[in-house]
Amino acid sequence: MAGNIRFLYKDDLKEVLKIEKTCFLNPWTKKDFFGTLQWKGVFGKVAIAIDLLSHEHVVVGFVLFAKKVKSIRVIKIGVKPIYREVGLGGSLINSLKSSINRNKNRTCITTFVPEENLNGQLFFKAMSFIAVNIVKADGETFYKMVYNKERTPINNRIAKYFHEKKED
Repeated sequence: MAGNIRFLYKDDLKEVLKIEKTCFLNPWTKKDFFGTLQWKGVFGKVAIAIDLLSHEHVVVGFVLFAKKVKSIRVIKIGVKPIYREVGLGGSLINSLKSSINRNKNRTCITTFVPEENLNGQLFFKAMSFIAVNIVKADGETFYKMVYNKERTPINNRIAKYFHEKKED
């Protein structure tokens, strides 16, 4: 299930907030979302799918991201639990990958994943992101993860841990 991906509309925020509450221990408020979306260069996209019960098109996932000169930064991503593991989160990230592939100046996508969020780390690893750094902020530890469209190898202790070689 790929779902349709489109830009976030103000009317989508109610559904995005519901998804946010199911995805995060400390969910953002409506004020947090509005505040972030007002920053320069910050955008949102949503994944739309057919609801399993009502058969209507509904918002089932979202991604907030910031476009920088040379990169895109994923600020937040979430998918309704019953729609996980069917490719919707991947479709949201792939839409960002398409964006950097069309822009010769943007070469990578970055994100910061909390150390305790193993599912998030594994998701981004499956999307070809590599952990490149450990960042501590506000008493929390995050892995900085990077997708590089040019596939330039990143050689450091953390990247090697996340990029295990498969034995044949």
